[in-house]
Amino acid sequence: KRYEVRGEGVPSSARRPLEYSEFLDCLSLVRKMYGNQEETMLSVLAVLTVQWQLIGRIDDVTNLKKSTLLSNLRDRDTLCVKMVWSKNIREERDSPTQILFGSNDPLVCPLLNLATCMEFGEGTDERVFGCSNRKISNILEKTFQAQISQQLAKGALAVTRSARGLRPTPAARASQG
Repeated sequence: KRYEVRGEGVPSSARRPLEYSEFLDCLSLVRKMYGNQEETMLSVLAVLTVQWQLIGRIDDVTNLKKSTLLSNLRDRDTLCVKMVWSKNIREERDSPTQILFGSNDPLVCPLLNLATCMEFGEGTDERVFGCSNRKISNILEKTFQAQISQQLAKGALAVTRSARGLRPTPAARASQG
């Protein structure tokens, strides 16, 4: 019944973890590429920063309901979030309350990005975000393609063509880490 928890589910399609510096670059590129589309930019930034802190899946975060954002009585500078819809959630008791913390860096602060997004008002009556996970995924794909193009232009990334597309060469991976 709970194949993912036991490690018997579908293997992850992630090739490698996203590094913090890449996450920061992604947020900066979203601001630059979608700055003229404020509603989209604010939604994407809020989704990404909330996802980063909750370590959630894009489709789970985009389905976050307003009724699950609660004030934290123990610490007024945080929010309590309950992800009630998820691939791995079968019962409500499987959905723990998580704490959403702020950050001193406004670029990565999920509380600031979430408040700005909600104030701008793109979300529906029930859901926090007005963007679907497909729209967010398309924006991320364009953003990562732009990020790779920038690195190629700077000479910071040497790539080789493979059956799965462009991949860093062993020399490029060694120089990055």
